[in-house]
Amino acid sequence: MAQFKSQGTIDRVVPGSPADLAGIRQGDRLLAIDGKPVKDIVGYQFNQVAERVTVEIAREGEPEPRALTIRKAEQQDLGLEFVDPTFDGIKRCNNHCPFCFVDQNAPGLRRS
Repeated sequence: MAQFKSQGTIDRVVPGSPADLAGIRQGDRLLAIDGKPVKDIVGYQFNQVAERVTVEIAREGEPEPRALTIRKAEQQDLGLEFVDPTFDGIKRCNNHCPFCFVDQNAPGLRRS
């Protein structure tokens, strides 16, 4: 499977956040939380709510991913912001669903 350059790439680590205190850096890639692959911002938000989470990250120049266990308040955000919230770009399809936020905007609204 092809890897996209921005896939899970961390754009910003909030200063003083649990992720910052754990040593996660801008440019690291988030691979999994508690062993569950994270494919987009929704997966990140859903899987990071526990008081103790183990995140798997890949760092440029390191041959193997690293696992970091982070303790934080339940429901507290880890403090990560991503280059691309879908991790692998917006996917377009040919279904033309009327509710699609990518391709089916009413006239006069934001561009697709």
